[in-house]
Amino acid sequence: MVSDIIIITALLLFWAFFAGTETAFISANRFKLNNLRKRGKKSAVIAFYLLEKPDRLLTTTLVGTNFCLVTAANMTALTLSRIMGKPVPLLSIMILTLTSIVFCEIVPKNIGIRNSLRVTLLFSYPLYIFYFIFYPVGKIFSFVSQILIRIVDVTHTGFIPHLFSKKDDLKIFLTSQLKRSAIKGESRYFVETLDFGEKRLSDIMVPLVEIHALSILERIEACFEFVRQYQKYYIPVYEKRIYNIVGIIYINDLFGADKNCKLQDVMREPFYVPENKKINELYRELYERDVSVFFAVDEFGGVTGMGTIYDIGEEVIGEINVASEKQSIFITVKENEFLCSGDLEIDDINHRLSIDIITEDFTTLNGLMINRLGRIPSKGDSIEVQGYRFIVEKSSKKRTELIRIRKE
Repeated sequence: MVSDIIIITALLLFWAFFAGTETAFISANRFKLNNLRKRGKKSAVIAFYLLEKPDRLLTTTLVGTNFCLVTAANMTALTLSRIMGKPVPLLSIMILTLTSIVFCEIVPKNIGIRNSLRVTLLFSYPLYIFYFIFYPVGKIFSFVSQILIRIVDVTHTGFIPHLFSKKDDLKIFLTSQLKRSAIKGESRYFVETLDFGEKRLSDIMVPLVEIHALSILERIEACFEFVRQYQKYYIPVYEKRIYNIVGIIYINDLFGADKNCKLQDVMREPFYVPENKKINELYRELYERDVSVFFAVDEFGGVTGMGTIYDIGEEVIGEINVASEKQSIFITVKENEFLCSGDLEIDDINHRLSIDIITEDFTTLNGLMINRLGRIPSKGDSIEVQGYRFIVEKSSKKRTELIRIRKE
């Protein structure tokens, strides 16, 4: 009698084990699991092996669960019949059903969901052992199921119909979900992404007439004025005509450059794309080549516009507040004279100028100017700090945008 109860309890525990680990494996964060696998964690390697082909995991857990279910049901019925002196199938079903639902399904599956990664790593070894124990039986079940799937032809007959047979159907569904605040943002992103490949380059690029560029005949010092005026992190370079873009200069290319050298000495080769290129293809190409600025050309080779990888991103997720337009700037104009953006951190200034500005109440140059002047600085305002003159070159109603630093 006692031995029967112990065996039934063990079967229920194994049932809970299979149910909980299956849920944990399915819910586990694949990204974190993959990182652990790459670091050589053996439990993560085993977990990934089981997840590589879902039938490995599902066959193991289903065979284990059903074995425990059938065996526990029979043993419960036999044990109760001995206690009661006669068969009591209804009582047996009620006891096993209530016990299994709570302790073999709800509780372990909740634990598996809430601690998915931890449970996956903890029980990957035991589940791996059961995978090999059940392998022959699992192989038979897998073979039979594959035959049945081919007969039924699930993917084509509509036995399990596709929820969305066309992209437009999915778009209509997601658009309707915008009314539900809980997923409003997410649905918008999905809808925008579905339209991503349909958008033209002209939808996101700056047309030729609005491109600001420098002539290749200019010298490096002209770049400093360009940055001060337009606050861009890139400088297009043209030869003779604006539509003949021959190079591009990034702010970082100016660091350490001789102010008298020519633009062609520091410029990079521009990245050209046909003006009819699809945005989704262009985004992938820019990402793979690690290029952030592109120039669209027509059939005659003339530049018709330009754009950045951030412009493409904004088509999907809206305005991006990145360093593309407000990158922290520190350019050496000449000896002991520098051009900086207002958001440059004081720690960076201290390091570059070998000074020691205390930053208790502020962290940026803009904060320093406001702290000393007691107001938002205007163009032409200046302060003197530890032998350096800080002069506001450009400002807005809310902040200082560009500052010239000159050693006194």
